[in-house]
Amino acid sequence: MVFAAITMLLSNAVSLTPPPTIAASLAGAEIDIAFVDVCLETHPALRAEDFAKRNTRYVAERSKSEGVWGPLRDLEVEDDATIAHRICHRNEVRAALHRIDVALDAHAAAFKSATPGIDRGLWIGSMHVCAKEVLDAMIGGDPPALSIRLTKDATAVLETVISRSIDTPIAIRLDGAVIARPVPYDPIASGRMAISGPTRETLDRVLRALRVPCP
Repeated sequence: MVFAAITMLLSNAVSLTPPPTIAASLAGAEIDIAFVDVCLETHPALRAEDFAKRNTRYVAERSKSEGVWGPLRDLEVEDDATIAHRICHRNEVRAALHRIDVALDAHAAAFKSATPGIDRGLWIGSMHVCAKEVLDAMIGGDPPALSIRLTKDATAVLETVISRSIDTPIAIRLDGAVIARPVPYDPIASGRMAISGPTRETLDRVLRALRVPCP
């Protein structure tokens, strides 16, 4: 019954698990990032700025996916001994930087393809929350927080989504923009949750989004 509820609620949304291309593209980038990082230890002037730019982008891309699906535990990269056998020639470093770009572009494309509709409405990780899933919602307190109570079926989905992000920031998005990154420590089995941190104006927008009919 829980599986049926999840299938029903997510039939027009994002999968609870990322497609293989998400982890594969990030793993490809991480292999070459590790290699260039090793090279910079012995050749500090070897395109350090180019490496820093790509490493920053890698962190952002990985954070984007893990905010939706939780930790990508299946990333497999070369160990230090394997990396050490690669030769830090300038041309090889240049080629590695290019491969990082290709891998991160592939991840960005895979993320966009795997998250249809994530730029509209309220999303908690990979779950789209809309009117039929909400029993009640209200803003209160100082500083303000939005309290939400979900239906039984939506609660089952939320519990699954949250359980995949334990101890990892989960992205709460409103119309595509991340408005909060709470770190859950336990699954939410009660169907009650609160969003705090954003301004009252942003919480008002979230409240309006929760009244929009589900697609």
